[in-house]
Amino acid sequence: MGSAIQINEIRCKRCRRLLLKGDIRLIEIKCPKCGYLQKIGNEEVSRDSNSQ
Repeated sequence: MGSAIQINEIRCKRCRRLLLKGDIRLIEIKCPKCGYLQKIGNEEVSRDSNSQ
């Protein structure tokens, strides 16, 4: 059959709850379960794309 597409799972660093699936550049997200606020992604990539 065809090859399956791999989708990244982003989980809370504190409680491991699934927050989202997909690819991102930079996001700040608050876990609805434990309230932990975390930044995910690469700030350098985000800055480079904003300067163009």
